[in-house]
Amino acid sequence: MYFCIMNFYEFSRKLFGYFIPPICVECGELGNNLCDKCAKKIKLIENQFCPNCRIKSIYGEFCSKRCCEKIFDGKECFLDGIIVCAHYEKKGIIEKLITRFKYKFSDEIKDILCPLINTTFKKFGVGNVTTNSGLHFDFVVPVPLHSKREKMRGFNQAEILANSICLQSQNPNGNIKKLNILKRKYNTFPQAKLDRRGRLINLTNAFELKNPDCSKVSDFHNKNFLIIDDVCTTGSTLNECARALQPLHPNKIYGLVLARG
Repeated sequence: MYFCIMNFYEFSRKLFGYFIPPICVECGELGNNLCDKCAKKIKLIENQFCPNCRIKSIYGEFCSKRCCEKIFDGKECFLDGIIVCAHYEKKGIIEKLITRFKYKFSDEIKDILCPLINTTFKKFGVGNVTTNSGLHFDFVVPVPLHSKREKMRGFNQAEILANSICLQSQNPNGNIKKLNILKRKYNTFPQAKLDRRGRLINLTNAFELKNPDCSKVSDFHNKNFLIIDDVCTTGSTLNECARALQPLHPNKIYGLVLARG
């Protein structure tokens, strides 16, 4: 049934797009999902900040142990930091693009959003091994959708972003590898429809490793992981994914998102 629904939407969207070209999400100009003029309005974040108190932090790391403990209202924090491409503003261009990308089956918008996350990754996520500066990630891990939701949508937006990073960016130690190593244990209520407290509770223990093989766990020991998602508000989704990665004994775990509200 889900495949039928997905195929119907995919067929309808392509048929609609064939006869009626897309319009700019901001000004409504016919022809593109985002016109050149409105594209210039997007401002990427120049300086990262502490995920809790929002003071400047070079790589989106927590500025203190207090901030690390406070962000999830007492729940354990498994993240070392969160890197953000742009601010998420209500009715802003980024919000409109992500909404069309996720909820209106417009996967073509990846050509607009992927370069944004690639630019931020290259600026903050690729270090210099020789001088031991910056961050060095071994693996990127897209936040998984529940299988039912992914079948409905036809794609996982986080995986599209992760694929783009792997294709366009180089790790000084070699290519960064994408790991589809996580799965959702159950189909959680959409985070966007919950308040802060609800979001923190909704995803608790919602993720787990796919078929963990004890013989291969050592391959991930002391490696650095980058969890990819489109939007972050409380950070609970990223943190729960980081919790699920703990059996691999990682060195550091960061999140990278297109936008944060």
